[in-house]
Amino acid sequence: MVNRLRQNVPVEVVLNIDNDRWRGVPFLMSAGKGLDERKAEVRITFKKQAYNALMPGEPNELVLRIQPDEGIYFKCINKRPGWSQTSITPVSLDMSFKQAFPESCSAPGAYERVLLNAAMGDRWLFVGSEELVEAWRIFTPLLDEIDAAQPQPVLHPFGSDTPDGFLDFT
Repeated sequence: MVNRLRQNVPVEVVLNIDNDRWRGVPFLMSAGKGLDERKAEVRITFKKQAYNALMPGEPNELVLRIQPDEGIYFKCINKRPGWSQTSITPVSLDMSFKQAFPESCSAPGAYERVLLNAAMGDRWLFVGSEELVEAWRIFTPLLDEIDAAQPQPVLHPFGSDTPDGFLDFT
């Protein structure tokens, strides 16, 4: 096996699930280290309604913030109350766990939880063998292509924003 790059390089990938429910729905994943912001979140961007001319602007979005500041955030375009038929505005519904549960702000960190579960024999936070085999099935061809092509990474200063072109595919 060729030596793999050992640098912190931002990565983006589009995955598709080939079944009746998810066919045609792209799953966009991005990751990077050494960027200007440390965060982990699941961001669900809903399709823009092509037939609804009264609702211009960005599509609705649901964000599940994992870290920092755990919470759930929903952004949608809403009609303002009143008689106007065209007065719309973005509305945010923000449920921050710190605000909703101030007494529980000292929740255990991710590693604390994993170590505790491992010590107790609880395996629900761990990847199963089927998931591991599937991950290797998906990513091994990609890693082989990277080894063969030996692309040069796009370098960025530590602590900077994402490099040019990153997330352009979204």
